[in-house]
Amino acid sequence: MAFTYDLSGTGTALTISQIRLEIGDTDSTTGRGVKPDGENFTDAEITYFYGAESSNVIRAAARACEVLARSWATVPDWTVGPRHESAGQVAKQFTEMAKELRARIGRTGPVYLNRTDAYTSDGGEYS
Repeated sequence: MAFTYDLSGTGTALTISQIRLEIGDTDSTTGRGVKPDGENFTDAEITYFYGAESSNVIRAAARACEVLARSWATVPDWTVGPRHESAGQVAKQFTEMAKELRARIGRTGPVYLNRTDAYTSDGGEYS
């Protein structure tokens, strides 16, 4: 399973690295990945997210976070002595990250609303 992380790269390697950066999947050390088992996404998985999300880095990162949220949601919380691990909180964090990423999509300029009501006479646009 290939793992690419090189922000100075080009082409597909750069795209994969940008997506990894957005989701925090940048450490290839064994057991330090973002998945519940400590693994990283493979390059093939990230490439799939990118293609499935219209070749958009932020959308692909959001898709990866959604997959991670579902994966972490299946892991039970556990307590051993004073130590408590809450996988549910990790799932919640990835869900929130996905929402934040999805909210960023398309927000590069002003937002225009078409509104016709008692406050406008011409249905004008507001920014």
